[in-house]
Amino acid sequence: MPITDSAQFDEKPFPSHWHLPEDLTGRIFIGGLWENRECYYLIDFAQKSIKSCAVQVDSYVSALSGYIEKHLAPDQYPYACGSSKAVAYCFVQPHEALELSDGRVVVGMHNCSYAREIDFSQHHVGHVSEHNDFIPRMMSAQNSLDRDTGEYLYTMTDMQQRLRAYGTGPQELDSELYALDTGWKSPRKLASLRTLEALHEVKQSPDPRYLVLTEFCLAANVRPPSPEGDPFANPAQWRAYQAGGLQANRIYLVDKSTGQSCAQIVPAGTPGHIEFSRSDPARFYLSCHNLSKAHGKLILHGEATLQAGTVREGVLSLGDHYQPEALYRLTSHKLFSYQGEHYIVLSAYPNRFHIVRESSLQCIRDEQLFAHESIATQGLHFCTLLGHMPLWIETSDNGRYVLLVSNELIYVYDMQHRSLRHVRGYSHHGGFSGTAHLTNFNDEHY
Repeated sequence: MPITDSAQFDEKPFPSHWHLPEDLTGRIFIGGLWENRECYYLIDFAQKSIKSCAVQVDSYVSALSGYIEKHLAPDQYPYACGSSKAVAYCFVQPHEALELSDGRVVVGMHNCSYAREIDFSQHHVGHVSEHNDFIPRMMSAQNSLDRDTGEYLYTMTDMQQRLRAYGTGPQELDSELYALDTGWKSPRKLASLRTLEALHEVKQSPDPRYLVLTEFCLAANVRPPSPEGDPFANPAQWRAYQAGGLQANRIYLVDKSTGQSCAQIVPAGTPGHIEFSRSDPARFYLSCHNLSKAHGKLILHGEATLQAGTVREGVLSLGDHYQPEALYRLTSHKLFSYQGEHYIVLSAYPNRFHIVRESSLQCIRDEQLFAHESIATQGLHFCTLLGHMPLWIETSDNGRYVLLVSNELIYVYDMQHRSLRHVRGYSHHGGFSGTAHLTNFNDEHY
């Protein structure tokens, strides 16, 4: 079964009702799903244009669904999904993009065997994969370019082993780290690892010798309840699920030249995205979300953590952290600079974002996007993601504007005037569900 069935490109000017600052520039890439298709938007604030691409992947999803049915009983499906197709679409989700020097865009997918290649200028869609059809391997969701060679850095994990773990419980998996030229012709294996999860991110450190790899497991240690009717109607049924806690996740440091790696457990729950500092190249920040997924909902298990750490001379160390009261998080963070100061901005579910001074990890602004009731501090919280609730966060080229994107809206926050506005209508297809980190292609920071 082919990876790509067909693709549809479109381009539109900004809607006439959009009134945005003239000094807001950047090319923001948004990825997700629309009517069971991959769907991508490239928003160019300088050119005031919205390019889009929708990719039909029915054949690939069919092959992946069939493989899942052969290797898992329905009561073993991850995330309490009700069908193999639902599981497949959990895996075939755009997750994070990067832009190559020739303008092609490469998008890591959540847990399937390929990365998506898009050339908006040529209206071309391709893929990065070991084969031109489905294979039972899981590619990492967030990947990097080698700082020395420009090669695409990614991992592959054995899918059969991963599915078996859904049925029997956590076990170590065979994962491999690769470097691939951007003509997609000559992959080089850099390392073999034993991991607890299909690897999530492959991050090139500022020191070109080292890569940092993360896991991002959305499973708890206890299977979610699956009663007849509404699975969330009786909170008491979820007590054992909560008490069992979240599955452990590791972080890895790999020396590219030797293939040697070291691993350690991340104490905070559900670590995922990592970014290196703009002021201290040895320092990084890791989002730890403390959440799981079941019955189509993200489930908060408590407050989130932004974990700081360092990579110095081949040693990865976890250090201080940012964990204020009532910080609940579903997605990533962004490091940026404005007027000579270095900051971190974090989205806070469901209606806030924090701006943190990097040097002290002190919150300098806690901003509200819209009114919403507070999240209960005890027990699980089952998230309902409405169209105006932003998941993804980025910053403008000049650092003045913080951008938050929901399935329907783009929020623009002005650092200088502490003012907020929003516009509607970027997702002109309708029915769009964002699944990917925002990426400002004009930001070349690491």
